[in-house]
Amino acid sequence: MAQPDTIIIGGGIVGLSCAWFLAARGQEVLLIERDTIDTGASTGNAGLVAFGHAPMPRPGVIKQTFKMLFDPVNPLYIKPRVDLSMLRWFLEFRRACRPEHFERSMKVLTDLGRGAKESFERIIADGRVSGEYRPVGWIDLCLTEARLAQAHEEAELVRSHGYRVDALTGDQIRAMDPAIRDEIVGGAHYAESAIVDPGRFVHELAALLREQGVKIRSNIEIKKFLTDGDTVTGVRTAGGEQLAARHVVLAAGVWSTEIGATIGVRLPMQAGKGYHVNLSSPKVLPKYGYVCAETYVAATPMGGNLRLAGTVEFSGINDRMVTNRLNMLQQGARKYIRDLGVSQSLSMWNGLRPCTADGLPIVGPVSRAPGLLVATGHAMMGFTLGPITGRLISEMIVDGKPSIEVDALSPDRYQR
Repeated sequence: MAQPDTIIIGGGIVGLSCAWFLAARGQEVLLIERDTIDTGASTGNAGLVAFGHAPMPRPGVIKQTFKMLFDPVNPLYIKPRVDLSMLRWFLEFRRACRPEHFERSMKVLTDLGRGAKESFERIIADGRVSGEYRPVGWIDLCLTEARLAQAHEEAELVRSHGYRVDALTGDQIRAMDPAIRDEIVGGAHYAESAIVDPGRFVHELAALLREQGVKIRSNIEIKKFLTDGDTVTGVRTAGGEQLAARHVVLAAGVWSTEIGATIGVRLPMQAGKGYHVNLSSPKVLPKYGYVCAETYVAATPMGGNLRLAGTVEFSGINDRMVTNRLNMLQQGARKYIRDLGVSQSLSMWNGLRPCTADGLPIVGPVSRAPGLLVATGHAMMGFTLGPITGRLISEMIVDGKPSIEVDALSPDRYQR
């Protein structure tokens, strides 16, 4: 390959989607991944493609968070430590929970959700990438009437932004899927969403990109940017190799913060660690993707087996596996899905989600560093918003502006 038009740092769903949409526009692309394509949050997530999902910071969540901290079996864990960046992040998160910010963020994310659905459909249109993508939606499962009332309120919020969400009784859910236990009193079906095997999707997309001429290099760490004055002109690897390009896209997940800081670009994020356990199929494999409402555990059928995923652990950038966090997944799902006691654990995993304090991704060019664009900070919506992010980045590079208004996502919001 001659000098590429664009270098993409990061081989998760966001970076791969950027490469796909840029290649479709005739761009020469080099993608560089610090590990391998089969690692990271893009391959280990729950596999729920939740179009129109609400952001993490929202009214009432701070009070709920404090309750969780004193519950020994809860989905949230914040490791006690002296970390000023974490304190600043939490204070900004608290400000982002104000109703006016939540309403603005919800409008942005639901608009992105419609574009996300279209972008997924473009990638899978010719059948070479599927990842078992199934547009069957996902269902919020509730054990109690109190949580069901809350689920209906959340469903109405998403419905008010133009999405279809169906209220269901427990009997209606069991008629749709006999894998659901009798204790379930009802739920909400987000019918326009989808489920997917994220690892398979990422592998198939990477293979297609290679066929299309995109150069993918793994196990290479980027240490700094090449610059000409303020303009970013390429990257330097940990091995000293210098690679030039007209544009550089920083899509390295939570590691984007450290890389951006080498030229003074602020991208304040925290790593929200998530876990999954893959189980052998119970006697009856669930047909849909589910979120166990009271325990916040996601359950998704994949490849004939069942993935349980969830929890948010703020303990810094590390890959330590905490057994208790894994055990909580099975404990949290058994009340909702039949016969999980007979399933065997096939594999375990954890990965780091890049979380912004304001609940919005960071997508777009950096004004003070021409040539550099950022695509990260998607938290638990990375797989859902990966393809639309790739499309927007390609439009910014090729057309000079995106087809959707995304000023709220600009990295410039942190550079002031």
